[in-house]
Amino acid sequence: MTESTPRRYTGVRQRHSKGCARAQACKCKWAFVAEAVHAGRRVQATGSGFSSAREASKARAVALADLQRHPVAKRGQTVAGYLAAWLERKEANGSLRPSTARAYGSHITLYLVPILGAVKLADLNVSHLDHLRDELRRTRPDMSAATTARVFATLRSALRDAFRRGEITDDPTRRMERIETTRPRVEVWQPADLGRFLDWAEMRGERLAPVIEFTALSGLRRGEVLGLRWVDVDLDRARLVVAQQAIRVGAEVLVGAPKTAAGEQRVVDLDTGTVARLRVWRARQEAERAEFGDAWQDFGLVFTWQDGRPLNADDLTKRFPKLIERFNEDRRLSLLAADAPERMAMMVKDPARMALIAQCDALAGPPLSKQKFHDLRHLQASLMLASGAPMVLVSKRLGHASLSLTSDTYTHMLDGVGAQAATAAAALIPRRSAGVS
Repeated sequence: MTESTPRRYTGVRQRHSKGCARAQACKCKWAFVAEAVHAGRRVQATGSGFSSAREASKARAVALADLQRHPVAKRGQTVAGYLAAWLERKEANGSLRPSTARAYGSHITLYLVPILGAVKLADLNVSHLDHLRDELRRTRPDMSAATTARVFATLRSALRDAFRRGEITDDPTRRMERIETTRPRVEVWQPADLGRFLDWAEMRGERLAPVIEFTALSGLRRGEVLGLRWVDVDLDRARLVVAQQAIRVGAEVLVGAPKTAAGEQRVVDLDTGTVARLRVWRARQEAERAEFGDAWQDFGLVFTWQDGRPLNADDLTKRFPKLIERFNEDRRLSLLAADAPERMAMMVKDPARMALIAQCDALAGPPLSKQKFHDLRHLQASLMLASGAPMVLVSKRLGHASLSLTSDTYTHMLDGVGAQAATAAAALIPRRSAGVS
C-alpha cells in the first residue's frame, strides 16, 4: 500500500447535509474559515452558503484581508459607537477646547447618529454622506449651509482619525462634494453710532458700558474679554496679552486657551483713551472691593460685578441688544417730549429717566440698528481698516487663524482705500510737472 499524500488546508470546505451520498455532482453548500493574529491573539471569521469552492475562496480572501486590516473588536463597530469612542478619546487626551468638544458632541447627537449611527463604520461610503446631506435638507430646512458644513467637518475629523489609526481602509469624506458656503456680509455701526450709544449708556450709569467700549476698541472675543485678568494688562506700556478665555459649557463656566492658536498669547496694543478708562475702572473696582470686604470674590479678572463675581456670556450677549432697544425707546420718547410733553410725562414715571431723556444729546439723530455683542469685534476691524491699518495687522490683532479669513470677512469695508493707496504710491515718484499736458 502506498501512503496517501495529505491534502493542503485551504480554509474552504464543503458542508454536506444529512443523507448526501457525496457524489461528484453533490450540490451541498461551501463554507470558509479565515484566521489572523492580532496582538498575540488569534481571531477568526467564517462564512457559509456558497454554491462553489471558487465563491467561498473569494469570500474568504475578502474576510482575511478585513481581519488583517481591522482589530476584531472594530470589525462590527457602528458609526454611532465609533463617534462616541472618538469624542471620549479626544476629550480624555485634552486635544479639544471645551467649546469645540461641545460643538462636536452636539453635531454627533443631533445630526450624525440619528442618520448614520446604525451604519457599520467599515461600510461607510460616499452614498451614505449624500444621504446625510439629503436628510439634513429634508428634516432641517432652516439649517444654514455654514452649519451643515460644520456638521460634515466634525464627521471628516473623526473619519480622518479612523483612517490614520487603520480602523478604516478609506475615508469617504475625501471624495464628497464640497458644501458651498458664503460668509455673511458684516454690517456694523458707524463710529458716530457707537459714540452716541456710549454717551447715553454712561449717562444712565450702565455698568456694562466700559465692557462694551473696551470690546469695540480692542477687538477681543467675548470669551477673551470675560477671561481677561489684570495680570495680563500692562497699562504703563499700553498693551495686553490674550492668555485665556472664559466660556460657558452648559451650566459651567470653563477657563481655557483662546479660540485659535494664532489668538493665543497675542499682544494687543491699547489707545491712550482706553488705558485711561481702564485706570478709572480699576479704581472703581478697588473701591467696591473695600466696600464688600471679605464678601468680595477675588478672581483677578478685569471685568466683574460689584462683588467680584465674573461676568458670564449671557450678561453680554443678552444685555447688549436690550440696551440698544432701550436707547431707541428713549430716543422715541425724546421726540415725543418735544411734541407732547404732557403725554410723555404720563408714560415715563421715573424722574431719573425723564432727566436723562431731557439732557442726553446723544438721542438726537436716527435710531440705532440692531447689533450683536460679537459685532463690536467687527466694528474694531472696520475702525482699524478705516484708519489705514494693513489687513495683516488687523488679522493679527483679532487673532484670526488665517489672513484669508480676515480678507474674506472685511474686504468690502475697504471701498476707496485702494484709490487712496494708488494716489499715495504715485506721489512717491518725482515728476517735473504735476499734470499731463
